[in-house]
Amino acid sequence: MLMMLTAVIVVAGCMALLGFKCLGAWMLLAVTLCLGVVSMSAIGLVVASRGSSPDLVSGLLNFLAPAMMLFGEVWFSLEGSPGWVKATAHVLPLTHCVSATRQIMNDGAGFAQI
Repeated sequence: MLMMLTAVIVVAGCMALLGFKCLGAWMLLAVTLCLGVVSMSAIGLVVASRGSSPDLVSGLLNFLAPAMMLFGEVWFSLEGSPGWVKATAHVLPLTHCVSATRQIMNDGAGFAQI
């Protein structure tokens, strides 16, 4: 719930301060964000359940989060990247969440396109 509240605050702040406009359906955007939050939480729970100590789990999660953002096209496109980088990115759930969210917000994509 905290992560969803954070997402709502970020979107509302962008609308208020930056004039952000979502071209797609708000309900589809909310469902997509909710699925993204659940998948990221699931990864955290899997790592936490398999870790032998809190320090190990913390280190693994601090390694995984930036790696997923790097390969998930959060910061830049992977268009000219080698095939192994694209294949790695395709396995990560953040890649699909970011892609779906961008399509909904920027292109007005519907459920069928996502």
